[in-house]
Amino acid sequence: AVNDLAALPPGFFDHTSHLQSLNLEGNDLAAPPPGLFAALPHLQSLNLEGNDLAALPPGLFAELPHLQSLNLAWNGLAALPPGLFAALPHLQSLNLARNGLTDLPPGLLAHNPNLGGLNLADNKLTTLPPGFLAHNPLLVALDLSYNHGFRFPPGLLAHNPRLRHLEWEWARGVWTPSPDVCAALPPYLFTKIN
Repeated sequence: AVNDLAALPPGFFDHTSHLQSLNLEGNDLAAPPPGLFAALPHLQSLNLEGNDLAALPPGLFAELPHLQSLNLAWNGLAALPPGLFAALPHLQSLNLARNGLTDLPPGLLAHNPNLGGLNLADNKLTTLPPGFLAHNPLLVALDLSYNHGFRFPPGLLAHNPRLRHLEWEWARGVWTPSPDVCAALPPYLFTKIN
């Protein structure tokens, strides 16, 4: 963490196959090559917060089947490739806060049934694709704060019965939830919406 690393050479992790946690926070990593993490099949936690990642190559995380926590906050991400998280069935926590994301591809989280926490705060999102969270029934916490003008699409939370924490502070958006969505959510959840 915080070593001013601008790049990692090919094969950098070749002799660390049993590594379970990797913290690369606060470096200058800008263009991670595909296969960078191929030698880390047991990795469970990856922190890439605070780098210069403007784009991520498709398949970057394809060889991390046991990854449970991924932090990509505070980067310059404007878009994510479709299927970026498809090989992460055990992913439980995903932090995409404080990037420049304007939209997210449909089905981005379709292969992450264990996702419990999703942080999308402080991006430029104005909505999410229909059914975006339909495959995440274990979602407990969702942060959409500081996405100015955000509009909740119909049925966004219809498949998330365990949701307990919804942050929508300073979003200045519009949400007209359907009655079935409101009935499925605990009443105290609405006290957190500003």
